[in-house]
Amino acid sequence: DAADHAIRSQVDATIRNTIVYDGQNGIKVYSGGALTIENVTIYGMVNDGFIAGADAGSLTARNMISVGNGGEDFDIDGPITYFGYNMYDPNNILGFDPASYQGNNQTPPASLEDLFLSIVASSENLHLEGSGHNAIDTGVNLAGSVDDDIDGDSRPIGSGWEMGADERAATGGVTVNYRSIGTDPNTIYATGNASISLGTSTVTFGGGASLPTNIGQGDKLVIGAEALYILSRDSTTQVTIQGTAASNHSSESYTISRAYNTFQAWETARQGNLVGDDRREIGVAYDDGSFSAGAAISGSTTDSTRYMKITVAAGHRHAGIAGNGVVIDAGGGAGAPLFLIEDEYTVIEWVELTNFNDGFRGVSFPESPSNANSTVSNLLIHDYTVDDARGGIGVKGSNSTIRNTIIYDGAPRGIHLNAATNPTVENCTIYNTAGTYGDAIRSLSGASGIIVRNTISVGNAGEDFQLEGGITYFGYNMYRL
Repeated sequence: DAADHAIRSQVDATIRNTIVYDGQNGIKVYSGGALTIENVTIYGMVNDGFIAGADAGSLTARNMISVGNGGEDFDIDGPITYFGYNMYDPNNILGFDPASYQGNNQTPPASLEDLFLSIVASSENLHLEGSGHNAIDTGVNLAGSVDDDIDGDSRPIGSGWEMGADERAATGGVTVNYRSIGTDPNTIYATGNASISLGTSTVTFGGGASLPTNIGQGDKLVIGAEALYILSRDSTTQVTIQGTAASNHSSESYTISRAYNTFQAWETARQGNLVGDDRREIGVAYDDGSFSAGAAISGSTTDSTRYMKITVAAGHRHAGIAGNGVVIDAGGGAGAPLFLIEDEYTVIEWVELTNFNDGFRGVSFPESPSNANSTVSNLLIHDYTVDDARGGIGVKGSNSTIRNTIIYDGAPRGIHLNAATNPTVENCTIYNTAGTYGDAIRSLSGASGIIVRNTISVGNAGEDFQLEGGITYFGYNMYRL
């Protein structure tokens, strides 16, 4: 229940090299117990990740990762001896000021898919990605107390201890390729000059350069004849690239542009045998103007750590309000689903979909080829009209997840689960579906393993929920009785 914890301590104790995930609460210390906690990873708690009560003994917490929790990452009311070199969301702490202690803490990446190998439900792999985040080599030296990791691998592998329970593999793990997608076909910026040394990943800009904020992850940076791709915009005069430079460049002219101008161009260019190539492909969309079409995610060999993902750059997301981020406006037609998901483990998030019809859905999970274990989240879908057998999202595949999505002012249905196997709908809002078949969430008798939770479905022309078939979980939802 909500009061349960994976680990509770009332005595002096030490916890090291432990992963805790997908529970009610993570770890709690109270009633006089002093706790040392080192290189522990906590993820995906419904409530709090780590709690120290006011009556707890002194706390030492270092090299921890506590992220992706529904409540606080750290809720500490008791005395603290040491708090430093930890990763958490600075908006999810309570009861203390980390700046008053040892510091050197880190913020997780915007998407935790970029921190861990997999956060796909039921396929979680909380080993660290080899790059793209700040948990590598940023921990404090704990020689003599934490000399290996959860797998028995020696610490450190690189120049310093990692945060969390995993010391990332010497091979660097799966290669993650970020490529930007935006409708602007032109050079975005080229003022001044750029410099980078052979074998390094930091580019500095001079000659009056001041990089605008719409430059970011996945953008194509060409210096001389060398094409590089940006991992992060660090300041107005510096970026970090993916990989390292193959040549020396000193105060050379450069251009920065989007890597691709359509979702389909990205998918066509980056698909393939991702498992055999040991890579993950992430398309990062930017709000340069409306897109008119999405993409068919099809033809790749994938698994839970090597798959295709579409996301939206921070600062270019809709924040739940139409017209405030990356949008696909089909202009009253479509001719095909805006996103057709045919590859396993596909992830699509943060895109607004609108103004589509012609009998097609905004997002479609067909029965074949296999699209198992795919996830759409943080979508905003509205103002569409499709035929009576379809909706904003249609699911026929297995183990599909729809999460944190708003669907409104569409006809006829919001989500059509059809004969889906083990579909999950959670933390979604559906409002004002219209027409004779205007059911917000509909499943057919052939569906099985249906999970619906934390979902609001109100104000619809038909049923708020019309679920036939096998239901595994239905609870904590809002609807008309």
